[in-house]
Amino acid sequence: MPLHFLKKIMVFSFLFCSIISHSFAQTKRITGKVIDEKGIPVSGATILAEGSKGGTSTDEKGEFTLSVPASARNLQISSVGFGAVTLRIGSLTEFNVSLRTEDAALNDVVVVGYGKKKRSYRGCVQHFRERFQQGNRYYPNG
Repeated sequence: MPLHFLKKIMVFSFLFCSIISHSFAQTKRITGKVIDEKGIPVSGATILAEGSKGGTSTDEKGEFTLSVPASARNLQISSVGFGAVTLRIGSLTEFNVSLRTEDAALNDVVVVGYGKKKRSYRGCVQHFRERFQQGNRYYPNG
């Protein structure tokens, strides 16, 4: 085999190994538990990593697991009725967080509903309208 062919294979192998090892080092697995001031687990708390598109929430035991990019620096933890907490990730992979209750009342609640319902009316609607327009009272059972 020619020498330049062996050099190409060696360079290709080195690049391939370095790319594979680099791709595994791009994410970091973070675990933890969220509790309140009394030590009770907070279920449904939201955990987000800054610079990450995804997030997770705690289970009924207050525990969570989240894969974050290695470049993520801060972890944001929040829940309804509690103050939000921002923690620096650094080299840590496990967090035990205590949230403080927040005494803030909700000022407004906005409910928006969308829907479409097809209604099919038969002759009975027309019958009621005719009697109503004539001024007659209609008692269906009597």
